[in-house]
Amino acid sequence: MKSHSKKFYQRDHRKIKPEFVGNTNKVRMRVVDQTILDTLLLTDTIMLSDYKILDKLQGDYNKSGMVGVKATSYMIKPKSSGFEFSHNLGRMKVMSCVQYIKDKLGGEYQKILLKLLDDNKLSNKELEWFGDSKKVGKLSTIVNEFYNLWNKG
Repeated sequence: MKSHSKKFYQRDHRKIKPEFVGNTNKVRMRVVDQTILDTLLLTDTIMLSDYKILDKLQGDYNKSGMVGVKATSYMIKPKSSGFEFSHNLGRMKVMSCVQYIKDKLGGEYQKILLKLLDDNKLSNKELEWFGDSKKVGKLSTIVNEFYNLWNKG
């Protein structure tokens, strides 16, 4: 059973919170706003369901080597084979998803999605865009639709 503290602390412009390690008395500090997407969730700008879908895409974006977010959940895991096919397949998957977004929703959605994936700071206008749950819901629905199509093959 994990026990979590609800209190956040500031360090190097990031929010961190303590959490127990396993069943011991050891405590580690975990960064809870590693990316802009995390910050949007913590400030209740986007819903958890939208966050999960967009985080899956951002994870694939980072694992494919297209951006340099350094988080343990986004680090590429070494494989025993010498083939780099999965790495290239990841890039193809992400770029196909971005193109699918552009085709279905238009360039505005694609532009804001790429800014989010690159983990670039958002302007006030873009933060207002993410505050509109209909737009974010539409974006996450189309991303989820793409993943369902991709998995069906």
